[in-house]
Amino acid sequence: MELRNVMMMPPRTADRHWDVYARTIFEDDRLSVRHNYILANGGAQEHRHDFDSHHIFFVLRGALNVKCGGEEKTVRQGYAFWFEPGEAHQVCADGEQDAEYLTINCPSFAVFQK
Repeated sequence: MELRNVMMMPPRTADRHWDVYARTIFEDDRLSVRHNYILANGGAQEHRHDFDSHHIFFVLRGALNVKCGGEEKTVRQGYAFWFEPGEAHQVCADGEQDAEYLTINCPSFAVFQK
């Protein structure tokens, strides 16, 4: 068993994102789990990923404004949502408060496997 204090790791930022900070909890060639923190007016430009994985978000604190497929929703603490592989999406903080969330990237089969 490996223990890791994620909060002691330096955060990273990504292209096309502003005021979004991520720390990797786990990553290998098929699965990644990241702990993310986004400031009140932070977010990401609309983008898509070229990996063949579902992009799953679980909101730990605050709320995220999500745009995908012409739909817009506010997703609050305790809720999860995901994007299909290659689906264009945009995620931003709600503008009122900072938000904290996990992102999990996993192969398509893992989402629906029992």
